[in-house]
Amino acid sequence: MKSFVTLTMTCTVFLLGLGFTSSYAQKLEESLEVWLEQEPVQDGVHELRQNKKRVIVYFQAAPFQDRSGPSVTEAIEAEEQFNRSRLIRNWVQVVRESPAVDLIWSANAVVSEVTRSDLRRLNRDDQVVKVIEDRVFTMERPRPEANRTRTDESKLTYGLQVMNVPSVWDQGYTGRGVLVGVLDTGIDLEHPNLKGRVVAHRDFTNENDIKDGNGHGTHVAGTIAGNDHGGTAIGVAPDSELIIAKIFDSRGRTQLSSILNAMQWMLSARDPARPDQPVHVASNSWGAAIPFILGFADSVRSWRRFGIFPNFAAGNSGSRPLSVGAPASYSFSFAVGAVDENMNITSFSSRGPSVWLPRWDMEDPRWFQGWWPQLLKKPEVSAPGLNVLSAIPNGELRRYSGTSMATPHVAGVLALILEANPHLTIEELEEILNETAQSRGAEGKNNTYGHGVVQADVAVERALEVLGGKSPGFEDRNPNNWHWHEP
Repeated sequence: MKSFVTLTMTCTVFLLGLGFTSSYAQKLEESLEVWLEQEPVQDGVHELRQNKKRVIVYFQAAPFQDRSGPSVTEAIEAEEQFNRSRLIRNWVQVVRESPAVDLIWSANAVVSEVTRSDLRRLNRDDQVVKVIEDRVFTMERPRPEANRTRTDESKLTYGLQVMNVPSVWDQGYTGRGVLVGVLDTGIDLEHPNLKGRVVAHRDFTNENDIKDGNGHGTHVAGTIAGNDHGGTAIGVAPDSELIIAKIFDSRGRTQLSSILNAMQWMLSARDPARPDQPVHVASNSWGAAIPFILGFADSVRSWRRFGIFPNFAAGNSGSRPLSVGAPASYSFSFAVGAVDENMNITSFSSRGPSVWLPRWDMEDPRWFQGWWPQLLKKPEVSAPGLNVLSAIPNGELRRYSGTSMATPHVAGVLALILEANPHLTIEELEEILNETAQSRGAEGKNNTYGHGVVQADVAVERALEVLGGKSPGFEDRNPNNWHWHEP
């Protein structure tokens, strides 16, 4: 059990300590405040104290520009061009000594190595929302589970059985034509359970390849799109196609800017055979161990705005309340908890509620509206996440545990739903998953299971009954006018 705890804690703890915490109103995170008060020290030859800091500077979002038109690709390109120009303009107006290293338009952010004088200028600028360090974080290697399930898995993993996936396959739905993005540790492209499923990939580490030296990413991908090579079917949507963003290197290291860049790339990533088809679902088996981190918020909003379903692991911080981490804690993210083969919640699965301030959703709210906290019930749903059998590098199968393992189950079900009805909006997909989940725990949505355990057969049946609200072309909507489900 100890190795299991290490593993399940791994994928949520690595971002602990990022800015945008409860000190949200303060522009500079505490470590930058301390550094700002220090003075450079030299021994006459060498600088003894760092004179620059690599930071991420978040700017106010621009006023909404309606990008409705013939295609989402054109809308994304127009928004990118507009936002990149705006960020460059903002930067050169404020900063004098520090060039921009990177422009992350979907996050309204600029990455730079700044001097103390430029940091002071940024701190005084009204357009700057927050400045945080672009730190390096480390995720430990996943460790295998020794325990086996009581369910017969000679043909199907227990997760596929619990969610009634085979009955959906019998109807002819296997996720064909659906693009699922995976942001993780890379993938074993030659794994016999996954070969041919990846249509695009990009490395956001310094390793310059997509190889998975960790195992976590291949395991996640296998649960989404793995086949039955070896006799046991492991993937929920074996004919879906994968877009892989490698955000952790073989040592499990990443930077916040790497994650933001990968999230931005998901907006433009395409199957070369279908250059006009964007990613449908983004599966994210990672997150912070605390909820008050807003550094990913604009990136997730960009996903929703341009049609990517934001699927996130709730976290593995145990049975205490208020333990769902960011980005899963956001009002506009879809959080997934973990159950075992008997559909009982696991001990490690994070619980709600999530504290949310309406001002994080609203444009210029009145103070009493914006700062009155809401308690959002989290997660949205649960899925199998204990002793999950899936692929790992070098052609093997192994069992891992965590909400990291539950999340790709839901991504796979979304692929099945979208093959059955490709005209569904993100809100309709959320409604279908929530309303067709098998209720567990307290009546209605609760802070343990959410709406319950996802049921693929009922969800697809419901999807076939819905006309679907997605219009031809692309219909843009102002994120500041979105209305979320009740807390």
